[in-house]
Amino acid sequence: LDELEVFLDANGIEHRRHAADDKGASGVARAVKQSNDYGPDLHYVVHTNAYDGSIRGSRPQIYEGSKKGRAFAEAILNYRRRIYPYPCAIFERTDLTELKGTRAPCVYEELVFHDNREDCAWLHANLRKLAEYTCRALCEVFGIPFRNPYQGDVNGDGRVDASDALMALQDS
Repeated sequence: LDELEVFLDANGIEHRRHAADDKGASGVARAVKQSNDYGPDLHYVVHTNAYDGSIRGSRPQIYEGSKKGRAFAEAILNYRRRIYPYPCAIFERTDLTELKGTRAPCVYEELVFHDNREDCAWLHANLRKLAEYTCRALCEVFGIPFRNPYQGDVNGDGRVDASDALMALQDS
């Protein structure tokens, strides 16, 4: 989410983030209430999952029958498949609090399985690209032209600033 927020800000997508340390059932209930009070166009939950180390995959979940949730999830998976080498599929559920409790369509994305070495290694090697492609999907759904906040980062420090202009001049 740290990486995703940079892209959301650069593309003018307003967002709010629930406190990561607010865990458990009461934390989930507070997140749903905050979302419903805020009134977003999408409630996006992102985390990694675990099973037994044998499974890989990106699994966005939506509330069963949610057409808007499916549209968001399909856009995300369309971009995810361009960079993620393992299985991707949408799952419909009715049992998760965020899926059934938010007024906004919800995409509850399980990015990877963190107990699978290959999945975990891929995630850590591709955090920025993952955030970029998630934002590209959201821009597509919202009809916003995508802007890359890192375009022009000549020196590779993660910022586009005067030092990049100096580096570009020196390389000319």
